[in-house]
Amino acid sequence: MDFALIHLGAGKHNEKNKDHYRNLCFRALKRKKTKTKAGSPNPYNYVKERQSFEELLSVLDSIANVLESSPLTNTGRGASVNCEGNILCDASIILQESKILHSSCCEITSPFPISVIIDNFKEQLNPRHDHILSPLATVYHKSSCRPSLITPSNQDISDTIGISLLNNSISLTASSSGGNLFKPVGRIGPAGIIGSAIYSDFNDCYRVSIMCTGSGEDIISMDLARSVCNYLLANMTEDAFASELMSNHIEKCASKYYLRSEYGLYVGVVGWILDAHSRDLRVIYAHSTESLVFAYFDSHLKFYYSTNNKVGKLLHGEFKCSSP
Repeated sequence: MDFALIHLGAGKHNEKNKDHYRNLCFRALKRKKTKTKAGSPNPYNYVKERQSFEELLSVLDSIANVLESSPLTNTGRGASVNCEGNILCDASIILQESKILHSSCCEITSPFPISVIIDNFKEQLNPRHDHILSPLATVYHKSSCRPSLITPSNQDISDTIGISLLNNSISLTASSSGGNLFKPVGRIGPAGIIGSAIYSDFNDCYRVSIMCTGSGEDIISMDLARSVCNYLLANMTEDAFASELMSNHIEKCASKYYLRSEYGLYVGVVGWILDAHSRDLRVIYAHSTESLVFAYFDSHLKFYYSTNNKVGKLLHGEFKCSSP
């Protein structure tokens, strides 16, 4: 594994838990070296790229399990409960190198939504063709597991997480979310819709992966991750600040929609952009929420707890990373 970026959602995190968030992120990112278990079946090992792909899925699953099992994220519980008292989550995954390889799951009752989406992802792969879903479709899945107990409501806990992994040849991005507390039956959160919570794409000059969190309805309406990703690919130049381009675009995009959040624009966006020629890699972020928690690994582990005193107004920044 060359590079990993994770986020713990945007919203109002309790600053007293900052060290706990840091420790959680570091524990998750230390799982980046996880390999496929010895002796486990690997239907793709006759192709080197498939072997790398399988290992990357294993790393993704390992990191997700650390994040989703933590009471700090409360994934699969809490705000995932709908108005009928059932706990239902959404999750999605996307492979950047393939325009058609992605999957999304809705109504997941497992407290480990990303593990469920990975299992569905593997099931949908046709081993006779490289990186093709068979059939090409959005996957709707309801786990046979019994719903977990609802934990007490706590403003210090957010149930949205995102993970993006990159090596020399492959990148995978995934997200899971429960949505608003007592959400209507059938309401799908942004993590259940490709293009809303996550999106990845590339052209001859850049590779981009974007993860979004915050006001779910607004993120879905704006198709925010896809919109940001496409805008950066179309407008990024060698001398430009990617986070500034992203922030300006989000504001312009938001002005075209009726936003449902009481704060107006209430989103957090984090991702990476890789120059295909120079191999320069940047982590970029912007958020109009009180806080955004994320961490990444290039050659070292780095943690950021970004706070914003002007809720509804975007704060943005970027970091140059070691080239993958």
